[in-house]
Amino acid sequence: SVADSGDNHESGVNRFRTVVDPDSAESSIATYSAAGHNDESGSEGGSKEKQTGAGRSVLSIDDNPVNSMVIRNLLKPLGYKVTTCKDGLEALELLREYTEPPDIILLDLMMPKMSGYEVCKELRTMFPFVPVLMM
Repeated sequence: SVADSGDNHESGVNRFRTVVDPDSAESSIATYSAAGHNDESGSEGGSKEKQTGAGRSVLSIDDNPVNSMVIRNLLKPLGYKVTTCKDGLEALELLREYTEPPDIILLDLMMPKMSGYEVCKELRTMFPFVPVLMM
């Protein structure tokens, strides 16, 4: 799992944060330009020197479409494969079809149909070792 070292730095209009993967002792530096200005790579809103997601999969379960959009917009540019579900029932149905579980599940606590706690209880029976981040 990737741990954020918490090291924030500023250089002119660019801000960057050091991210360390404790499993491999590799670190990467995420650069973000202030106020969405173009940076050296010419991409809008900042760039990364190294993609930290490296194809890892994230399942986000949240009934709020704005939250789902934020998760997708933050993680996809970092190389994560992001799948979103609008409620627990949809997520459990989708997960029953998975041949390989996601690397992490982001789970809203307060949702219609099933609470996040109920969904998590089901998730634990299906995938006991997949990390679940309850939000």
